[in-house]
Amino acid sequence: MPKIKIISSLETSEKVVKSLLCLDRPVIGVNCKGADLGPQGRITQVTVSTCCDDVYIFDVRRQPNIIIDGAVIRLFQSRELVKVFHDCKADSSALKKIYGVDINNYFDIQLAFSTILEQHGFPPRKVSLSYLCDRFGVDRFTPNRAQQMKMTDINYWALRPLTSEMIDVSAADVLPLIPVYHSLTQDLSPDMFSWFECQSIDSKFYNPNKVKRSVPVCERMKKIKHI
Repeated sequence: MPKIKIISSLETSEKVVKSLLCLDRPVIGVNCKGADLGPQGRITQVTVSTCCDDVYIFDVRRQPNIIIDGAVIRLFQSRELVKVFHDCKADSSALKKIYGVDINNYFDIQLAFSTILEQHGFPPRKVSLSYLCDRFGVDRFTPNRAQQMKMTDINYWALRPLTSEMIDVSAADVLPLIPVYHSLTQDLSPDMFSWFECQSIDSKFYNPNKVKRSVPVCERMKKIKHI
């Protein structure tokens, strides 16, 4: 069973971030949630998973300063720690717009799979996290229809306190990221690294012409693919 911890104090956040930056296996899964998440919305939580299935929910709604003063920004800025996302555009756009944060050393599994399709001669396309979990045999909790309907409310992830349902969904959105990441790094051909890198840069933000672009993970993939 995964260990899930909700973090809403700056002191605890700093301690957790320090431990994450010192992981023996420097890879984390990341997902941001919020109200109308993207360049025009706001972030209400940042959820992180580790290779040991630990899950940390940084509660931005309860502690608005947790990203900057709680040192969560250091996770995004680290060039040693790999951040695994599924379709990071909304997350990276919100982080840039609200906090001026650029994500370094990131890996977008949605984009990686699309690149692998091209590698095998198929047209690129977007796929859901559920599809990738099924494709690579990774277990994932799936919300029922009633839960999915609740999440269509633009303010759903701004509600507090966090319910057990919200916590389950948050964990389910990050726990599969690292296993899928490892599968993708095995399937992605070295010949496609440069193309994947270019696409990672171009697709990182909703409005890439008005933001600073940072370096994606591709240059380090060969070194970490067997972690």
